[in-house]
Amino acid sequence: MKIQRTHLKALLANPEIREAMLGCLDNEDLLSADIDSLAAPDFDTLCNAAWEAFGDVNPVVKTYSARGGDGEDYPIQIVGVPGAYIVSALEFDDEGMFGTLAEAQDYIALNWLGEATEDTSVDS
Repeated sequence: MKIQRTHLKALLANPEIREAMLGCLDNEDLLSADIDSLAAPDFDTLCNAAWEAFGDVNPVVKTYSARGGDGEDYPIQIVGVPGAYIVSALEFDDEGMFGTLAEAQDYIALNWLGEATEDTSVDS
């Protein structure tokens, strides 16, 4: 999954993710760098730190359930912050980055063909 500059800006705007990124970087000055002017190696370094921090913070936005081939339900989660979302489901690769929550929800609707149901008891 590729992080675009707009996604990275959204992730950096989240204080919890930004704080988690501090522990992933050798050069903390990158956190205050102009994202649009970063050289490719520095951009890649920030993206790697963002992925690691994103996984540590794991900001679940919405959870859905779908029935697997074995008849058991499994969770599908939209994880992210405004401007940067991924869709995560067991036994499937994570998909995204999506720029909006609606895009992530559309991805679920398209790929689970209406079979995924929202679990409103766990939304944050």
